[in-house]
Amino acid sequence: MQVAQLAVPLLAVVSLHASAGQVGLLGAAQWLPFLLIALPVGVLVDRRRRRPLLVAAEGIRVIGTSAIILLGVAHVLTLPALLLLTAVVGCGAVVFEVAYQSFLPSVVPRERLDVANSRLQATEATALVAGPGFGGLLVQLLGALPTLAVTAVGSIMSAVSPASCSASDLPS
Repeated sequence: MQVAQLAVPLLAVVSLHASAGQVGLLGAAQWLPFLLIALPVGVLVDRRRRRPLLVAAEGIRVIGTSAIILLGVAHVLTLPALLLLTAVVGCGAVVFEVAYQSFLPSVVPRERLDVANSRLQATEATALVAGPGFGGLLVQLLGALPTLAVTAVGSIMSAVSPASCSASDLPS
């Protein structure tokens, strides 16, 4: 997600010649779902199985990101479409962010939960620190659309991971 947060505004500036205000709207579209749907999603996560929610959330991200890529490749991407699709990807991010932390206790034995939570938080912190730099490097080397394709592949891998995860698969 950190990579896409950098690639999407750069795509808007380079391909759509977005103004500073439009880039600001794009940033708002990325984060607005967290403000609007996080609480209802929390209720949903508490009442549903988490694994299917994680897979569906990543599916939403893949669909939204792929739509941006396809529209960009076809040269028909517009700022309103990018805003809408960015919000859709943000909705998938909200569901995933809320559900993944609740999913861990269902796949990790109670006595190993502290270690698993530590690893999860370390991974998240690493992504927050390294993600923008890695995203910038990818955009510079590949361009914004191919960088978004990399994030879509990452989301596909993320969708497959919880589908095959069990406590016996985790290292001691």
